[in-house]
Amino acid sequence: MDVWSKTTPCLFPLAIHHHQQPSDQDFNLFHSIDRKLYARLIRTLNYDPIELVHVMAFFIFLEREVRDFNLINKMLSLETPLLKKLVDEALLCFTFIESGTLFPNQNHVDIATLCDLVNDPGLTLLYFHRNRFQVSMELRKILDTVCWRAFNDVIAMHDKDLANSKHVNEIIDVPQDDRTVFLTFSKGYPLKENEIMEFFSRYVLYALNPKLCKTDSIDKRVCMFFLYRSFDLYLNRKFGDIVEELIMQEVGEEEQVLYAKMVVRRKSEMETIVRGHKAKYTINGKHVWARKYVKRQHQPFQR
Repeated sequence: MDVWSKTTPCLFPLAIHHHQQPSDQDFNLFHSIDRKLYARLIRTLNYDPIELVHVMAFFIFLEREVRDFNLINKMLSLETPLLKKLVDEALLCFTFIESGTLFPNQNHVDIATLCDLVNDPGLTLLYFHRNRFQVSMELRKILDTVCWRAFNDVIAMHDKDLANSKHVNEIIDVPQDDRTVFLTFSKGYPLKENEIMEFFSRYVLYALNPKLCKTDSIDKRVCMFFLYRSFDLYLNRKFGDIVEELIMQEVGEEEQVLYAKMVVRRKSEMETIVRGHKAKYTINGKHVWARKYVKRQHQPFQR
């Protein structure tokens, strides 16, 4: 295997001329086999879709390195348990690509299923560790030029289906007022809607999933290692959107918004934000107070 080879044939001739970018339809058609395998992985295996994007980048990398351009197509015919083994071994390779030091038991761990797939006994964890910088650069290129674009609509459809099945009943069962936070802002320190939503989305995600803050979190390692465009976006994809609606006070053009009503998707998220009764936060150096929204009779909230 030679990750530095300059003679590797172009696998995407449509992109040779940068001024003639292919349409999404042509792009997806060219990568139809990759898309079929990715769709099967997220449908049949219990892995995060974004994590599987990185796995697909790894499989495409192997296909190019061993110059077996039928590799992905062959994987489509494999049984699901064997596919799962390949995914697990790919994730194990990520660990060795990322790590700056060898694991004590690295000699007792193999990637035999991957070796059989590419028919290359020289494919070892030690190889990925020693060539981690070159391999990581190649994987990043594949992610940027192929995977994000080719799989974007597949991810979106998966997210939509998951949200419909997972959240609809919970949202319907809990009245909106019971999962609404009332926010007040300091005069002279205006905040934009996106600042508020991004802050509380991030806060709730970390508060309800404290393991994400650990430096040994596999999700965070994989995401940050491959420079996914936004770790917060990754978390939102993994756990779902937090804020359902943000209703700012109606004010004149030169006036500052002093309060807002933020509807979150779950009551547990509202309780996390208000911390029992009332909580104070600092968003980009500006103070914000949060409490449970209490609807007042005959005093509708002004939009």
